[in-house]
Amino acid sequence: MTLAAGETHTLDLRAYADAGAPLQIRMVWVPPDWQARSIAAAVDAARDARKVIVFAYDEGTEGSDRGGNDQAAGLRLAGYQDDLIAAVAAANPHTVVVLNTGDPVVMPWLADVAAVLEMWYPGQRGGPATARILLGEVNPSGKLPMTFPADPTHIPTFGAGCNPGAISTNPPADGNCPLYPGVFLPGFVTGPHGYKTIDFNTNGIFRGYRWYDRFEIEPLFPFGYGLSYTQFQYSDLDVDDVHSGGLDVSFVVRNVGHRAGAEVPQVYLGAPSQPPPGVDFAVVQLAGFTRVALRPGQAARVTVRIDRRDLAYWSVVQHDWVRAGGHRAIFVGASSRDIRLRGQARVAR
Repeated sequence: MTLAAGETHTLDLRAYADAGAPLQIRMVWVPPDWQARSIAAAVDAARDARKVIVFAYDEGTEGSDRGGNDQAAGLRLAGYQDDLIAAVAAANPHTVVVLNTGDPVVMPWLADVAAVLEMWYPGQRGGPATARILLGEVNPSGKLPMTFPADPTHIPTFGAGCNPGAISTNPPADGNCPLYPGVFLPGFVTGPHGYKTIDFNTNGIFRGYRWYDRFEIEPLFPFGYGLSYTQFQYSDLDVDDVHSGGLDVSFVVRNVGHRAGAEVPQVYLGAPSQPPPGVDFAVVQLAGFTRVALRPGQAARVTVRIDRRDLAYWSVVQHDWVRAGGHRAIFVGASSRDIRLRGQARVAR
């Protein structure tokens, strides 16, 4: 609410407090130009600095969605942080952004900053941990456990045709979206406003990186992505059958950089060459991963087991796991979109 001098406003507040807990209401006043002044102060400080570190955050909550009914807004950093980062980066190209977020965020300023360090919610010792990485005392070696979207409207849970920019079509006649923000079910949960529930069956097995692969959507950062202060080379792929009915995928990882570090190579399984009728398979599915720490110039052969279950699908006819026979492509990569080695295996039914 924008307040002018001499005006009077009446507020009518209705809230539902937890049983037995007092209701607390906090009224806050800020100058109308406080954001502009904050950004201007940061730009002045950044202009003469050798390097700039900007810490940014989101506010994860339980029981509500970020951005309310606007999922695109929920993927942006809270408040005016995007404007702040863009202004600071324009003043000093040696700007590093440290993210303390619990979820993917969009980064409209990415091309203008020198680096991004995702620290998630690092906890009580997050400060020293962040400092050690920024100062080069520790080599970052984490990999993303989720996909970061480049476009907040091109994500698996964006409305399934109920919202502009969605990939799928045919929205329901009543206007409710089976995905985000969900279908309204009055009385589903006790309360004055009912409840919205999300139908995850809309995308079937195509969730996360599988959805991006199926629709050939380019993410901002793919599943499994992560940079390091060194570089790793992959070679000598070998795929062997094992007695349990699975596969052993082995290969060599070499540290070809000048810093010690750890790599997390990932093994992905392609769809069967002759898939059973009516059965969906991901373009690639994560079958396993491992972690290997290497000194500069050091190499190690690592093995990742693809279990028998990973080579099977659930048959709704037989009510059991059934192996999909035929040729299966094997991929080894540093992320789901950074494939370094390719092979093939013959899978018997």
